[in-house]
Amino acid sequence: MALLFLPFFSLLLLSAHFLRHGHLALAIVSLIPILLLPFRHPFIARMIQTTLLCASVVWIRTAYLLTTVRMKVGAPFLTMDLILGGVILLTIVSILLFQTRSLRAYYRFR
Repeated sequence: MALLFLPFFSLLLLSAHFLRHGHLALAIVSLIPILLLPFRHPFIARMIQTTLLCASVVWIRTAYLLTTVRMKVGAPFLTMDLILGGVILLTIVSILLFQTRSLRAYYRFR
């Protein structure tokens, strides 16, 4: 299903973020929902949505922390904020995709 590409990509970005910062365990744990994407059960969909919600909080926190550090040292931060804003938007759209008619049918929501 093509609509699952965005959640897949969002979770992959989260895993790469954790791996970049040396958190191997978190990187591995954030890959688990990717393995669950093909399973058609409402609980799986809600678990992935919850993971993506936590991911969006991680991205917002990361954007805030990096922006404050860059502002304090006088480094440019606009490009970084635009990129992280796009990642946050992608993650939120990934959450909302689970409310579309096709994914609700795929995961057998009532």
